[in-house]
Order: sequence, then C-alpha cells, then structure tokens
Amino acid sequence: MIKGARSALAVGPRRASRLPATGPSGGLASFSFALGDLVGTSLSNTTGSRRAGGLTLAELVVVMAIIGVLALIGVPRYANSIARYRADVSASRVRADVVQARSLARSTSQGVVMQFDAVAETYEIEGTTGLDRSATYVVELAATPYNSEIVLADFGGGSTLSFNGYGESVSTGRVVIRAGSEYRTIFVASVDEAVEPGNRSTPQTTQDLGGGVTAALK
Repeated sequence: MIKGARSALAVGPRRASRLPATGPSGGLASFSFALGDLVGTSLSNTTGSRRAGGLTLAELVVVMAIIGVLALIGVPRYANSIARYRADVSASRVRADVVQARSLARSTSQGVVMQFDAVAETYEIEGTTGLDRSATYVVELAATPYNSEIVLADFGGGSTLSFNGYGESVSTGRVVIRAGSEYRTIFVASVDEAVEPGNRSTPQTTQDLGGGVTAALK
C-alpha cells in the first residue's frame, strides 16, 4: 500500500501539470490573450486587404483628371495624323492614275480621257477596265481608305483631263484634294520631263500652303 500511494503521488502531479491552470495568471488568461491577438491580426489583415484592393475618391478624381488631360492632347494629334495620311494616300492615287492614263495614251497611240466629278467625289479613266474588272476604271475618293474629297479639278476651265495619242495633255491644270484640314494639289503639265524636286512638268504631289502657294512633298 505504501508503494501504491507513492506511485499515485508520483503520477498525480505529472497529470496535474498537463491541465490548464484556473488562476488569473494561468492558462485561461493566456488563452484569452491569444484569442485577442488572433482577432486583432484578422481585423488588421482584412482592413489592409480592403485598402490595397480599392481607390479612395480623391485618388479616383486624380486618375480621371490625368486621363482627361492626355485625351485632350492626344485626340487632336491623332486626328491630324489620320487626315495627313488620307490626304497623302488620295493624292498619291490620283497622281499614279494620271501617269497611267498618259502612259496608256502613248502606248496605244489613242486618246485617253480622265473625268473628275467633284460632286460624287470620283474620277474615272474612260475606256479602261477597273482593277476589279469592272467595265470602267472608277475611283471613289470618299470611300475607305481615302475618305477625302475633290475640292477642285480645273483643266483649262473644265474638269476633264485629256491626253492625245502622244501622251500629251490637251490642257494643263490641277486637282486639289482635301481630307480633314489637309490639302494636296496635283499639277499636270502638257508633256513629261525629268522628275526633279520642285519641277512641275510632271504630275507631282504638293502641299497647298494657302494663298496660291504650294510646296512639293518629298
């Protein structure tokens, strides 16, 4: 019996040491502090995630103001670049077709006529098959990618450009193309000569500077 009591006393304190203390400074107090730390950490993480995932009203206003300023600067420049592109493409197409009509007249030894229509914004080369195998070669400058208009087509007082069988134009003149705020002028002389910068003896694409002043595009 003495041995059993000793063994019970030896085992009792060990088991008692594993149980949480019930005093003010024991395990329950530590548990409450740990729970408080856990709740505080969770709330701080939640607040931080909300702060990182959104913008305040002041920040949103600043961002919108920056976007507005960039739009005011970029949109006009973009529109001007598009207008320049369309004017250049349109003028290049007219110039190429004038050269083609002159070459066709010379190669066939027959007259070739180009008719410009400033109302319909079109021109055609009579007696020539279109690129789409249509009966007549017609170019619509109001269509994509040109999106331009014929401001003036003047060849001796008319809108018809004629070449004789030698490739000579019956009368000299010019065609003025506009796309947005951009103007391009194509001059047509009576005969071909060497192509040189500023030489108007051949059809050239030029920029209309206003007041009757033109400058050859490089």
